[in-house]
Amino acid sequence: MCLPSSICSLNSLQHLNLCECSNFDNLSENLGNLKGLYDLDLSGTKIKELPSSIEGLTTLNSLTLVDCEDLVCLPSTICSLNSLQHLNLCGCSNFDNLPENLGNLKGLYDLDLSGTKIKELPSSIEGLTTLNSLTLEDCKNLVCLPSTICSLSSLQRLNLCGCSNFDNLPENLGNLNRLCDLDLSGTAIKEFLSSIEGLTTLNSLTLKDCKNLVCLPSTICSLSSLQRLNFKGFYDLDLSGTGIKELPSSIEGLTTLNSLTLEDCKNLVCLPSTICSLSSLQCLNLCGCSNFDNLPENLGNLKHLCELDLSETAIKEFPSSIEGLTTLNSLTLKDCKNLVCLPSTICSLSSLQRLNLCGCSNFDNLPENLGNLNRLCDLDLSGTAIKEFPSSIEGLTTLNSLTLKDCKNLVCLPNTTCGFKFHGALDL
Repeated sequence: MCLPSSICSLNSLQHLNLCECSNFDNLSENLGNLKGLYDLDLSGTKIKELPSSIEGLTTLNSLTLVDCEDLVCLPSTICSLNSLQHLNLCGCSNFDNLPENLGNLKGLYDLDLSGTKIKELPSSIEGLTTLNSLTLEDCKNLVCLPSTICSLSSLQRLNLCGCSNFDNLPENLGNLNRLCDLDLSGTAIKEFLSSIEGLTTLNSLTLKDCKNLVCLPSTICSLSSLQRLNFKGFYDLDLSGTGIKELPSSIEGLTTLNSLTLEDCKNLVCLPSTICSLSSLQCLNLCGCSNFDNLPENLGNLKHLCELDLSETAIKEFPSSIEGLTTLNSLTLKDCKNLVCLPSTICSLSSLQRLNLCGCSNFDNLPENLGNLNRLCDLDLSGTAIKEFPSSIEGLTTLNSLTLKDCKNLVCLPNTTCGFKFHGALDL
C-alpha cells in the first residue's frame, strides 16, 4: 500500500499523519517536494526505509516513527533537516544503525530511541548542541555511551532505563552541567565516577534494580539540587564518611534495602521518620556520627532490624518504641558519652544477644527489669558509671560474658552473679 506520487505536489501540506496504517509500506521517492511539511507521523506502518529525498523537507519539525518494526536504518540525508526538533523511533525493534552524521541535526531537541537495537551512538552526537532529552529506554544491545555525549550542554534528561547490558558511564559525565533527570534503572552499572559532582543541576537520580551497583562515591553528596533518589531494588547503601546533613524522606521508597551504613557522617543530626518504613532493613550503622542525637520516635517499626550500631553518637535517650525491635540481635552504644540510661522497654527485646555500653561514661542506671533479656550472651559495661546491678540480673541465664573493666563507681555485685563467667578486669 502506498500514497499516489501526486500527493507530493501539495505545496501547502503541513501535517501528514499515517499513524496505524498497518499495511502502508512505501513512501514516494519525491517526498522531498513537500516543502511546507511540518509534521510527519508514520507510526505503526510497515515502511522499511525513508527515501533519500527526505532532505528536501526543510521545514520538517517532527518525525514520528513509533513501532515501525520493519525499519532498519535512516538515510544519511535526514541529517540535513535543520528544522527537525523531534525524532521518535520508539519501538522500532529492528532499527540498529544511526547515521554517522547524526550531529548535523543542529536543531534537534528531543530524540527517542527506546526499544531499538542500537549498539552505540555515533561520536558526532556532540553536534546536537540543542538536544534537551535523550531516551534510550530498553535498548538491550547498548553497552556504553561515547565520551562526546558529555559535550551536550543543553541536555536535561537522559533515560537509560532497562538497558540491561549498559555497564559503563563516560569518565566525563560531570560535564553535563545542565542535566536534571538521570534514569539508570535496570542497567548493569557497578559504580559511579567521582566526576558526578559536576552534575550540579541534577534533581532526580533513579537507580531502581541496579543489581550490580556496589556503592556510591562520596562526591554524590555535593549534588545540592538532588531532590529524588530512587534505589528500589537496592540492597546495600554505604554513605560512610560523607558530608550529608540529612536523608531525604523519600528513602522510604528503598523497599528492598537490607543494610544502611552511615559511619562517620559527622554532619548528620537525625534520620527522617520515613526510614522506619524500610521493612527489609536488617543492619543500621551510625557509628561515629558524632552530631547525631535524635532517633525517630517510630524506631520500633523496623521489625526486621538485627544490628544497630550507635557508637560515638550524641544520643541521650531511646524512644520507648524500641520494644518493637523484636528481631534485634546486637545493640552497640560504645562511647555514647551523653547516654545516661536505657528505657525499661528495652528489656522486651527477646532476641537481644549482645549489648555493648563500653565507654558510656555518664551511663549510671540499668533497668530494673534487666533480667527479662533472657537471651543476652554478652554484656559490656566497661567504663560506665554504674554503681550496682538490679537483683533481676539472675534472669540472665544465657549470659556468658560480662565485662566491667574501669567501672570505678561499682561498689558490689549481687550474689546472683556468682555463676557468671567474667572477661577483663573488674575494678571495685
